Amino acid sequence: MNKGASSVVGTILMTGIVITAVTVGGAAMLERTYGDDGAAGAPVGAVDVAVHGDTVTVAHCGGEPLASDDLVVVLRGADETQRVAFSKGTWASGGSATGTFAPGMTWQNESIGSLTEDDVSVVHTPSNTVLDTAACVGGPTTSTPTSTTSTTSTTTTTSTTSTPTSTTTTTSTPTSTTTTTSTPTSTTTTTSTPTSTTTTTSTTSTTTTTSDDDSTPPVSLDVTLVDRSGPNDRAAYDVRYALDGTDAARTATVSVTVRDETTDTVTRNATGLAATAGTHTVAYDDQGTAGDRYTVTVRAHDGSDTVLDTETVADVADGADSDAAGTVSRADSPLSQVSLVDRTGPSGDGVAYTLGYEAADAVANVTVSLTPTANASKVARATTVTTPSGSVTYTTGSAGERYVASFVARNASGGVLDRYVLQDVADGRDTHDGFEPGARDAIRNVTLADRSTVSDGTQYAVSYATADSTQRVAVAFVDREATYAIRTGTHPANGSATYAERTYGDDYTIVVAALDGDGRVLDVRTLDDTADGEDGRNLGAVSRPGKPIRHLSVDDKSDGHYTVEATAGSGAARVEAMVMQDGSVAKAWTDATAGFDYYGSGGGRYAFTFLAYDADGSVVDAYVVTDVADGRDSAESYDTDRAVLSRVAVSDKSAKKAGKKSRYRVEYASNASRVDVVFHHPSNPGYGVESMLGLAPNGSATYPPSGSSYYTSGDEYVILVRALNDDGEVVDVEAVRDVADGTDPPTDAS
Repeated sequence: MNKGASSVVGTILMTGIVITAVTVGGAAMLERTYGDDGAAGAPVGAVDVAVHGDTVTVAHCGGEPLASDDLVVVLRGADETQRVAFSKGTWASGGSATGTFAPGMTWQNESIGSLTEDDVSVVHTPSNTVLDTAACVGGPTTSTPTSTTSTTSTTTTTSTTSTPTSTTTTTSTPTSTTTTTSTPTSTTTTTSTPTSTTTTTSTTSTTTTTSDDDSTPPVSLDVTLVDRSGPNDRAAYDVRYALDGTDAARTATVSVTVRDETTDTVTRNATGLAATAGTHTVAYDDQGTAGDRYTVTVRAHDGSDTVLDTETVADVADGADSDAAGTVSRADSPLSQVSLVDRTGPSGDGVAYTLGYEAADAVANVTVSLTPTANASKVARATTVTTPSGSVTYTTGSAGERYVASFVARNASGGVLDRYVLQDVADGRDTHDGFEPGARDAIRNVTLADRSTVSDGTQYAVSYATADSTQRVAVAFVDREATYAIRTGTHPANGSATYAERTYGDDYTIVVAALDGDGRVLDVRTLDDTADGEDGRNLGAVSRPGKPIRHLSVDDKSDGHYTVEATAGSGAARVEAMVMQDGSVAKAWTDATAGFDYYGSGGGRYAFTFLAYDADGSVVDAYVVTDVADGRDSAESYDTDRAVLSRVAVSDKSAKKAGKKSRYRVEYASNASRVDVVFHHPSNPGYGVESMLGLAPNGSATYPPSGSSYYTSGDEYVILVRALNDDGEVVDVEAVRDVADGTDPPTDAS
């Protein structure tokens, strides 16, 4: 045989040897992975198992991406064997081990006892096979999953060359191309005297459809889990999934798996579900398993049943949605947190709510009430809790109705420190609308008349005014001792409601809610009273969250005795109050933040004006309360922004030199019946107050009045312009604070 022929023969022989080796090796690998039958459902791939102290890790060396829900890690300790669901571990890169386990990813979890790598195996549950274990050469394979499918091909090339140096190099480079890049490289170099070099290269092209947590899935499922576990010890969920038009066109079916982790049981496996564009709901209901921990997995499949996306939600079947949608945090408020858990169960379970709160140290008790907005049955509830944090559960009512949950925090003396309102539809979802009562101004004022007697029982009449005449108003009288109420239904705007019950002496919370045309709550006022014939303490209290005068109270004791107090809020350095009777100042400006008592005459009509000042002494807020001294807190109170006074302008014509005459001119316009202008001189009490009463609705007033000579230039004044109706009630106020120095204050109510 000549040299050329032996070279050709040698090449043919080497090719045959390589082909035989590849065939035998491939068969051995298939037998190990699939078993004797080569089960088609078994995955192709290998994992690298390691034990590091108290932690077990599983690295995906290469091959198919695997759904984490299909994997279980078996730990065989000396005293016990544990099967750990893959989804209970975490990814080494962070986050729960849900979704897809792809090449290059590492799973980790706590170990048991003293384990070695031989004590750990990974089982693919759908095929009931154990994944091949091997060390990841050069570290775990790097994989870039996509949604494209291509074929697998193997190309083997062998070449032989002669060189002066004897070196043999064998390189094996499995390379995943097109959609998946995988480049582990094994290189062996042997140096010897023979003069030949042989290089063998094996290239593999593999495609799969994967959905890795670190990449964008082919489609995107939007999954919401609604926990409807009700009060009758049943676990119930609405599993809602949504697809947009593009994703729906690529998806053939959807599957939903519900697993009770407490019993380690798959309790629902729904397949072949609709995959059209829009939102779909799968209901789940299991009696006797409330409180168990569940894992719900939703998968999107293409026409060949390949998983395009996997979304997993874990939850305890306690009626609270997993996203904590019912919790409101209110930092730096007396009620620092309030929460609503709608536990309304499936049909027949009825309404169930758990209302919770956390309060600051200054809070002595919290009254929690639940009131329907459209029902005439005894379903409202109220409870007073005296712990710093607590919760109340109510289980009576009708599913599908709208409810108002009210939280009122009080101090040890009964003063209201904070209020908050949540409204919700009893449908098992914790979504809600929350707001601070009074912040929306849909209800202008509320007054309560307590006409209760021992012989006739509880007798209440509530009157109210709304900002919009088209609104409806719902009123509930909640007996906190009997823990129920009779609703009086809804009423027209600017009206009244009455209540009668044989419960004389019980403590009540009265809830007044303004509703829009769809029954949604726009604003809420809550009043507290004891049904004893007196109009109760603190019914003259007003909470104004976010305003410079944050809280104020005018408590009509009896025979003209009042207790007055206020709280400075945002932007206010102090709050002062002045008491006027029939247009005259009965008590000059007094610090209201410290509280004070005023003693007047029984039966007299009084106006309490509150002004808030900033650090520079400018008026930043005003509020007025008017009341008849009859021992009842049936006061009218309002912000001074009713626009009855359409314009107020103050001109300071005082001499600029101190000690000279102070002069002012006030111009105003209104739609009131008459106007009062009051000049108060707080920095020089000896000059008192000058009042110009009963002026025309539109006009002007000057100071000092004719015949007076006040040499007070440089002193400070408070100028009040009050609008009155036909009954002599104050319906609007504008307040101006100024130093008499000849410079006009920057005020104009227009």
